[in-house]
Amino acid sequence: MAEGGSSISNVDEETLFKEEFAHVEELLISSREECIEIGSKFQNLSLKVENMMQLQETSSSDHSVTSEHLEQEKEIRNDFEELKTKYESRIATYQLNSDHQARIVDDLQSRVSAYYS
Repeated sequence: MAEGGSSISNVDEETLFKEEFAHVEELLISSREECIEIGSKFQNLSLKVENMMQLQETSSSDHSVTSEHLEQEKEIRNDFEELKTKYESRIATYQLNSDHQARIVDDLQSRVSAYYS
């Protein structure tokens, strides 16, 4: 009879392991997707900043900087600073999540090892 109870407990633990692994996998996938998205935005904005700097070099030798160019430059700089701050914050968050997920995986692996020992 005790064997039957232990079998139910093992099934519950196995279900719990599967759920926890699925959750960790979802977190890892969403974190990775978010980093890819942020990296892409950061790269696009970096190209805009590079183009702006080239335009600035050209216009500084020309001395005919229009207010439109100055306004564009200001917008790009603001976008860049905003995204840079957001990017740095997300990377820090991603690192914390990654560390937390690694601890969960280690814990689950040790439970699985203990379960099969």
